[in-house]
Amino acid sequence: MEEGTFTNTNPLELNNAASQLNFQEFLANYIRTNSDSLGMSVDNSSTVNEFSVGHVTPVSISPNQSFNGLIEVYSNSNLQLNNTGTLAANVTISGLGGTVEAQKSMTFSGSLQQVDLHEGFELIIASGKTMTYSGSEFDIGNHTFKLSGGGTLNNTNNLILNDPASLLAISDSTKISHLLVSASNTNGA
Repeated sequence: MEEGTFTNTNPLELNNAASQLNFQEFLANYIRTNSDSLGMSVDNSSTVNEFSVGHVTPVSISPNQSFNGLIEVYSNSNLQLNNTGTLAANVTISGLGGTVEAQKSMTFSGSLQQVDLHEGFELIIASGKTMTYSGSEFDIGNHTFKLSGGGTLNNTNNLILNDPASLLAISDSTKISHLLVSASNTNGA
């Protein structure tokens, strides 16, 4: 989609394995996934006001470009970030949880958020790659946060174990820069 604004009340849908959206300085109101797809390519900075991800969805943000807006990650989904641009959107973990995967070194300047009711979240950072996260602090709450892949989460603000039921599971020698334990008897790192 070329430069401009697309005002839609019904969602644009990525609804089969060959579906893909390509953005060039574009603004859309609502996009959702209905199946695994080829995802989105952001060649020039673009915004989607609401992007609902419920399936495997690659998002390629070109170098020195950004993807803005709000992304909701639902159960059994995998938001695959496979280029070096900046994810400036806020990402909300909803439903039964989901996965965000950084396959290249990249920046996440939006904020990671979650609804109260979900069953955990996984952040995968590929081995030898770094996700630089400059968004707000993230409270794990009474959820499980899995950090895997062997890369580095270079977070400028704390990941917080703030509830006795907070569980941080780190595997594959994955590293994290800032962690705060603010509740006693947490399930730790």
